[in-house]
Amino acid sequence: METPRTYRVLHVSTTSAGGLGTSLLSIMQSLDRQRYTVEVALGLGYPLDSAFEPAGFTLHPLKLSRGIHPLEFIETIFRLYRLMRRRHFDVVHVHGSEAGILARVAAWLARVPVVVVELHGYANRDPNSILERTVYRWIEAALNPISDAYVAVSGHVARQWVARGICDPQRIQVIHHALALDQFPDRPPTVRPGRAAGKPVVGTVCLLEARKGLHCLVESMPEVIAQVPGVRFAIVGEGPLKPWMQARATELGILEHIDFLGWRN
Repeated sequence: METPRTYRVLHVSTTSAGGLGTSLLSIMQSLDRQRYTVEVALGLGYPLDSAFEPAGFTLHPLKLSRGIHPLEFIETIFRLYRLMRRRHFDVVHVHGSEAGILARVAAWLARVPVVVVELHGYANRDPNSILERTVYRWIEAALNPISDAYVAVSGHVARQWVARGICDPQRIQVIHHALALDQFPDRPPTVRPGRAAGKPVVGTVCLLEARKGLHCLVESMPEVIAQVPGVRFAIVGEGPLKPWMQARATELGILEHIDFLGWRN
């Protein structure tokens, strides 16, 4: 009986932040280790970074962050190209706007046979910037010919990419984010001790960045506080918008009603 071939897969991600990071780790852990040798290259800076190597995956750190940084981009393309040529990957699977662009260029230069693009959202950081949105759209359309397949995390995301003319619907497969439910055992509701015990709580769990619409949440808080006695707000997550949220809450005089809980696993 012929031994099945082992495929070498490299995941490349801008960061391990938020749902992108948990989805990435879940995908890697789900692959059959007898059929796939899986490695990851990503920009560091979030707590989930430390989970990949203990899970048995080789981690290649990248000097990569969100936003447009030309010198950093050139260095990242060169490092990824060298890694891909050295390790002879069969598949490169990219996540995030910046990593998705740079890793596809590197994979094309290194002649990687298959490139899969995971679409976690539309490709721009600032939803109010027409210039940034236009530039990302042009780049993504230009890279479409060297992208073999797309995976969208929702039907909405898939429709966005098709509507903007970046790729055709036949090349997009919708695969929703998954959670390992055994990490969340059933248990009866309990009253959480602390400042919010017995009080109504409004919570959000996300990467704290502008495109999440968190400014709407903060601006609405004074009205909610006025109408719901004792209400508290629980903000779970980290991100670049956190200093603004704290400063704005201070200006509105509502900071004492908010618990910034940071990253949670």
